[in-house]
Amino acid sequence: MLRCGSNSLAASGRAHAAPALAPRAISRAHLAAGRPAGGASPAAAGGAAAARAAAARRALLHVARAQNRDSGEAGARSWRPPVAGDVVIFHPVEGVGRKSLLGDDVFIKRVVAVEGDSVEVKGGKLYVNGAPREEPFINEPPAYSLQKLVVPPHDVFVCGDNRNNSYDSHIWGPLPQENILGRAVFVYWPPQKVGSLPDYTEAIAQQAQQQQQGQQGQQQQQQQQQQQQKAQPAGAAS
Repeated sequence: MLRCGSNSLAASGRAHAAPALAPRAISRAHLAAGRPAGGASPAAAGGAAAARAAAARRALLHVARAQNRDSGEAGARSWRPPVAGDVVIFHPVEGVGRKSLLGDDVFIKRVVAVEGDSVEVKGGKLYVNGAPREEPFINEPPAYSLQKLVVPPHDVFVCGDNRNNSYDSHIWGPLPQENILGRAVFVYWPPQKVGSLPDYTEAIAQQAQQQQQGQQGQQQQQQQQQQQQKAQPAGAAS
């Protein structure tokens, strides 16, 4: 269980609703894209030294907490639903992941697509709605392929930035939004990387808008060409 003071982080409990993310909370989460954020207990790690080493490998992040009715913050400002580019912390879907002795089985991944988007991976590129996505944050291009699918309502598609070593939606499918606990916004560890987590959401949104406009322009051009081709025989006959 993720905790902030005496309050546990929990989903809002509203079935099929986008999680309302509030601005405060602190959590531990593993930055290794291919692993859950839970980690082993000190006993399982083999003593205090191993426990300290395991803790040092964990990233400490501020989390925009999912609204908790029991937290005493009913009046807390709510935030937007997840969008492409968000780094989210979530409980995995049923049957995925492993629970630690503490029960803090949480993953951290990046949202690459939301409900209604089509997703495809081919030729080392992620395609969203038929357009290639520029992703400066990934470690390396994906070495796998994924057939085109459409993200269902109330779900998101998440991938680790370490694409070729990440247990994510390309393996187990879309993630229900209600599983999301919060959004990672700040890195505490390692010391050389302390600071705000880079926000790519606006850049991705602009990229998607430009690609959509480009696709619409191509469609209009094709329609005009087809109309001209249909009109040519009639003009020649007259």
